[in-house]
Amino acid sequence: LIPTSVPLSPTQGKNNNKPVKRPSAPVDAEVEEGEKPFHSSVFEQERLNSLINAPERQTWDEFKETLRKKGEMDGDETRLQEEAQRRFRKELDEARTTRRVCDR
Repeated sequence: LIPTSVPLSPTQGKNNNKPVKRPSAPVDAEVEEGEKPFHSSVFEQERLNSLINAPERQTWDEFKETLRKKGEMDGDETRLQEEAQRRFRKELDEARTTRRVCDR
């Protein structure tokens, strides 16, 4: 057992390569009276205006309706693509059969 009255030095222990943590400065020392704000006043004012004058948001029912319509449009487009693929496949099959008949 290690006696608790004897503090360990920073070099003792198994991880000797790790840097020793120093105690941080008090929180009051970090805040200065003449500290500049992160954003300019113009940016902050524009941000406030965009939040205050935000466009009207959709209700949940309106949003669901928009998704439903989008899904229908996507479904129509998918059906058209599948039909085009079927026609193309049919044309390829017909061309192959005519080539086989001509080769004989």
